[in-house]
Amino acid sequence: MDQTLATGESAINEKHRGKLLELIVRRSPYSIKVLSKKLGISRTTLYNKFQAAQLDYDFLLQVSKIVHYDCKAKLPQCHTQVVVPVSQYNKRDIIIDKKYIQLLEGYQRLFGFLVKTAHKYGLEYTRKELDRTFEHI
Repeated sequence: MDQTLATGESAINEKHRGKLLELIVRRSPYSIKVLSKKLGISRTTLYNKFQAAQLDYDFLLQVSKIVHYDCKAKLPQCHTQVVVPVSQYNKRDIIIDKKYIQLLEGYQRLFGFLVKTAHKYGLEYTRKELDRTFEHI
């Protein structure tokens, strides 16, 4: 990025994020048509974003990823995280996931014990059945 863009950024970044977006986009190797297609929006919508003074930081981050521009370095306030509230359904899923992982770990220990025991004591039939079971996993 050249010095002109860096100077333009500092003057614009807090007052008009849409203009900053326009500077970044115009200096990128992508055409407006290609960039709008990659963003999944129309060219008109992208031009409207250029006019938005209070443009969403997440949109700036999305564009910066596409055009390979480090928006976070120039705009420290761009370090945003989308916080998704954990609903009751999500809490239940988290609990089920933890229990499922515990169950799998238990089965893994059990199979490990069975394999060691079958090999140690020469339980040929058990060893073959365990080997056959592991082949399908």
